[in-house]
Amino acid sequence: MLSFLFRRRPQEVEPDYGAVDDTFPLWAAREAVSQIEKRYAAQNAALMAYEARATTLLGWLSAIVLAVLSASVSHMFAKPPLSPSTAKTLVLLLSVLFPAFFSGIFLLSVFRPKKWTSTVADIDWLTTDIPQNPSEFEILKEFAAIGRVRTLENDAELRITFGALTAGRRWFLAIPASASFVSLVITLMTVSAGAR
Repeated sequence: MLSFLFRRRPQEVEPDYGAVDDTFPLWAAREAVSQIEKRYAAQNAALMAYEARATTLLGWLSAIVLAVLSASVSHMFAKPPLSPSTAKTLVLLLSVLFPAFFSGIFLLSVFRPKKWTSTVADIDWLTTDIPQNPSEFEILKEFAAIGRVRTLENDAELRITFGALTAGRRWFLAIPASASFVSLVITLMTVSAGAR
């Protein structure tokens, strides 16, 4: 009945606060290097996604250009060289090739050589520039400082690459719009000339 008076109270355990005092700077340096490695992984994934999208669009672009070229050339050779039909076909062909050319230029620039970093440690630095009496903290701190600068450089390259991909995609989407507009103008001109 009075057993609640004799129960032992659990000993209070001091919470684990992790790295404190002298161990905190080393933990912070390790964490900074870890975060930079994660940032590199994310940047590499983004770059690979941009290149995959550009590759896909270049494949479609090649198919469109080859189909339009073969259809146009076969149509132009089936007609007399200076006939109105040949001129219309040539204008329609150019309405596809013009945006396709710019789309291809921008999409290909996605694959240009880049100043790109994907590792924290520079092997040359590890073997040649090690300070005297180094500590793990000093080395990690140096890696973190270098890694921060390189992730910013990678971000700049990603922005340029994304801009090229976006411009290439816009020109790609302009192909059907351009061909439709020119086709509509040619049709209206043909109809109005026939009505006279």
